[in-house]
Amino acid sequence: MIKKVLSDALRACQELALKGAGGEIEGNFHSKLSQYWIEFIASDFRAKFPEAEGYRVFSKGYDKHRSMYKMNEFLFDITVIKAGWIPSASGSTSLEYPLRTLWHIESEFQSNDSKASIVDFGKLLMSAAENKLMILPSGGKIEQWAKENLTRIASEQNAAVQLAFVPHPATWQGNTELFVRVVS
Repeated sequence: MIKKVLSDALRACQELALKGAGGEIEGNFHSKLSQYWIEFIASDFRAKFPEAEGYRVFSKGYDKHRSMYKMNEFLFDITVIKAGWIPSASGSTSLEYPLRTLWHIESEFQSNDSKASIVDFGKLLMSAAENKLMILPSGGKIEQWAKENLTRIASEQNAAVQLAFVPHPATWQGNTELFVRVVS
């Protein structure tokens, strides 16, 4: 499932990158692509975890749950929960709460900063999510470092921890060799 979600998001971002070359994306181009990347992934998770069945998918660019939870995103780029309900103290209404955390996802595209990667990875390790995904740039020092270190740490966890490697947003424009690698 994860490889398809990430591959679909990568293709959508590549299309945006090509459009952005014509000036349709304003501001810091690669930063904006990274934001779209997160929202494409979150959107796919929303389709797989429907709100009507009690699931909630949080991300910075999605504010539908803000009135209940007072924020768009939690400590992670993407959080997927199954909601539960309890009666209010007055008994006049039901209050929603996070019953289970299914996913926490972090995406870090710093290509030369292992500290930024370990900080985000550390947040995942501390979380109570059933599934945890760390997305890092493919190729270069970070991927090699992560494969040598983070895969070992991930294997020592009680939860399902996965690493995914995708090309850096700077390479999405016009690159026909975009691919995703997922390491469990």
